[in-house]
Amino acid sequence: MPQTVFGFFYDGFYDQQNFISISGVYPSLSFLPFTMNNVAVLDCCNSLIFCRCLGADGYCYVICNPATQKFKKLPPRIHSVGETRLRFDPIASSYFHVLEYMEENGQYVGADIYSSKTAAWIFKESKWVKNAQLTFSKIGTMFLNGCLHYIGFYNGYHLILAVDMEGKTWRKFPN
Repeated sequence: MPQTVFGFFYDGFYDQQNFISISGVYPSLSFLPFTMNNVAVLDCCNSLIFCRCLGADGYCYVICNPATQKFKKLPPRIHSVGETRLRFDPIASSYFHVLEYMEENGQYVGADIYSSKTAAWIFKESKWVKNAQLTFSKIGTMFLNGCLHYIGFYNGYHLILAVDMEGKTWRKFPN
């Protein structure tokens, strides 16, 4: 019977993911069909781990659950650029979402959003203010009430930018 893993992933230098174990057991991703040197942990959320993996056919995104040793290789993205975030709220839904922001000429113009419910990527145009800059640090992001919140910067002022997991609601605080 596998041992239960309890702990936390955190960002180290150069966005390297580290893990602190509470139970003395560390997660293993050796069940993935990739060489471990070619697996980079990008994010984690409520037991799911989001990885970028290099295989014979190039890079791909993989979502996995070390406890069940199940994984899903995501289909190719619409626009293969940008910062990505995984969000999974098992209390609200059994589906997960991946958001990858698209940048053009230094502005965030929208996001490619993958839903495990539809098993497809869609593109949603940003409804945030023009020329808003995001702080893409996991320290500067929070998942709350079904929305991903970011610290933003616009015209010399800080603001909070939020988007829901389907790309339908784009909010900014203060308004």
